[in-house]
Parts: sequence; structure tokens; C-alpha cells
Amino acid sequence: MKELNEKDPGDNHHIVRYFESFYHHQFYCMVFETLGLSLYDLIKKNNHNGYPMRLVQSFSRQLLESIAFMHEQGYTHTDLKP
Repeated sequence: MKELNEKDPGDNHHIVRYFESFYHHQFYCMVFETLGLSLYDLIKKNNHNGYPMRLVQSFSRQLLESIAFMHEQGYTHTDLKP
């Protein structure tokens, strides 16, 4: 994550900002920037009515841009959870 952040200093590719990592007892912990609600929480907040296509397209575009950037850097993400 640190390397990806260094290669995207302007946050042009929607990569979450990594701050630090540490061990707490036997657990490896990573600290990231605080983000907003997850897509699931947004849908739940909207009574599961969904959102306009333009908003879904915007979410999808950001996700695909970040995946493309990661692949260009030689990384593969195998467990996507929007």
C-alpha cells in the first residue's frame, strides 16, 4: 500500500491512503485514511432503492481506474468489495 501511495501522490487513481502498520498482540494492523460510508451502507440508508445510473457509473469508473492503476504497477487484487 505504501508503494502504491508513493506512485500516486496526487490521489489520481482512487487508492486509499495508507498511514502505518503495527502488531497488536498477534494481529497485524494497518491504519488507513478515514473514508465515508461503504456502498452497502449508502444503499441501506436509501432504503435499498438504489441510485441513479450516473452515480453507479461514477462509482464503477473509480473502481475500474484504481484496478487498472494497480495492474499497471504489477499488483492484482483478488477480493474486491465496493
